[in-house]
Amino acid sequence: MEERKKRTERSEQFRSVYDDFRSYWKVYGGASGVVFSPYFWASILLSLVCLPICLEPKWWEIPKNILPSLIGYSIAGFSLWLSFGSDSFKKAFASKKRNGHSYYLGVTTTFFHFVLVQIIALLLAIIAEAKPLLAMSRCWPVVPTSWIPVFRHIWPYATRIGWFLSFWCFLYSLLLCLAALLALYKVTKIYDAVIGQTQVRPNRSLGGTPRFARRILGRLRGRP
Repeated sequence: MEERKKRTERSEQFRSVYDDFRSYWKVYGGASGVVFSPYFWASILLSLVCLPICLEPKWWEIPKNILPSLIGYSIAGFSLWLSFGSDSFKKAFASKKRNGHSYYLGVTTTFFHFVLVQIIALLLAIIAEAKPLLAMSRCWPVVPTSWIPVFRHIWPYATRIGWFLSFWCFLYSLLLCLAALLALYKVTKIYDAVIGQTQVRPNRSLGGTPRFARRILGRLRGRP
């Protein structure tokens, strides 16, 4: 009975992680949210420009030197974002729905995606340095002799393709930094407009305020 309870708890942990990632992926927009992003295509273009770097050994030293610090600063910035603004502003910002979720959750998901891609890019750089395909090539003596020429022919191309995709992920993570900054800038503009209306001229008409800020301000003033 105890063993069955432990198995159930372990399965619930995996299910919880799966549900969290599925929720994040849905809020972010799924595959279309990634593919139709300008940062996705800009990273592909930069990867093609950087082909002389990413197709040569030791390219992984670049992301290994940059990403650990960047991940730390990103998590710190993520924490600051969660503590940003007053409680009333957070409540109004989280209550406004867009595409089935709040703007607050949308910005948080942007940050989560930003940090997640950084972690994946760092892991890919570590795997590239470990050279797993080279380790697999040492298993050639235990595979049928007819397979050896196939492995020797495919191995260099598979290695270069893996390096290109890994370096693309690194560049994509850097460009997502710009996406996170723009999301914060948009929130800051909204916050500035709302604070200016509520504190400087609380009874002023909302006509000159950005549309989204007017909606947030209306909620702060108790309007529908």
